[in-house]
Amino acid sequence: MEKVKSVLSETKGYIITGMGYMLPVIIVGGLCMAFSTFLPEGPFKDIFSIMADIGLEKYDIFLVMFIANAISKKVSLAPAFFVGIYGNSMGLGIFGALISGLIVGYISRALTKVKLQESGKAIFSMIVIPFVSAIVGVFVIEFIIHEPVVWATSSLTNMLSSMAGSNAILLGLILGAMIGFDLGGPINKVAGLFAISMLTEGIYWPMTMATAAYMLPSLGAGLATIINRKKDLFDKDEQLAGKSAFIMGFLLLSEPAIPFMLADVAFMIPCNMIVSALLCGAYAFFGISSTVTLGPIFSFGTTNQPVLALVLLFVAVILLAFAILYRRKSLLKRGKLDFSYDEVEA
Repeated sequence: MEKVKSVLSETKGYIITGMGYMLPVIIVGGLCMAFSTFLPEGPFKDIFSIMADIGLEKYDIFLVMFIANAISKKVSLAPAFFVGIYGNSMGLGIFGALISGLIVGYISRALTKVKLQESGKAIFSMIVIPFVSAIVGVFVIEFIIHEPVVWATSSLTNMLSSMAGSNAILLGLILGAMIGFDLGGPINKVAGLFAISMLTEGIYWPMTMATAAYMLPSLGAGLATIINRKKDLFDKDEQLAGKSAFIMGFLLLSEPAIPFMLADVAFMIPCNMIVSALLCGAYAFFGISSTVTLGPIFSFGTTNQPVLALVLLFVAVILLAFAILYRRKSLLKRGKLDFSYDEVEA
């Protein structure tokens, strides 16, 4: 049991280290998204849009590489690059990236322990380790991870479509829970794509609630770091990430809250899901809808109940922020708030 705990703790350290490296990628992507939103059509807008796409749609590639590098250093970077791109093309999202990064990293590290003559070590590390790690990683994605993700995505889409006209509140609860689950991953994207598909039918309320839910995780996590003035509940990286997340939450970006989610998966995922579900359920209950899908703040003038929409979002953000703070204080009292991995080597 102790050995299992040691391995899990070690693995958590690798994930947090990888997240520390990956976080600036998301931040740059979010800032570029902000610039591209307000720039007029032209080359500058195109440049920022491309950079935003790299930071917000391909961050999982970097996460695979950084986690693998944390486990077995530079020997794993090349295979992790191939595996990351393959996983991104399959739309596996954040959790697929976590699994892929760990697989490539541990395989690469195991292969580095193969005893060889000095003359063969260079060739082995340059050719054999990258090739074997890349092939195994891609095979795991193709034959183990991919099918369950595709099945889950298809099933969720069909379920949402069947509910669209029958039970608005239940649909809101489910849509919100999906958006709060993996913050930019496959399930989150299924909810967003479903809401977008409803727009083509002239149905705006699913997208109205979805935009509010996309803002919630980043705003809630960011507000928690701002309220914690003693700076004893979040490490230095989280304090910086929190301020960035809070700003980018207004741009409907939930990805900046990923580091907070991964730092305490057992609590943060259910918490994000519950609060997001309550927010969307409330939007559905009160029939809040807007013809402009920019969130309750920027769509204030086109929302049928603009003040109520803002109040509900405000309440949800406060609820999530204080839930995070309560959890962090509880962990601190029990001596389980571990900042031993907060320093990432340059």
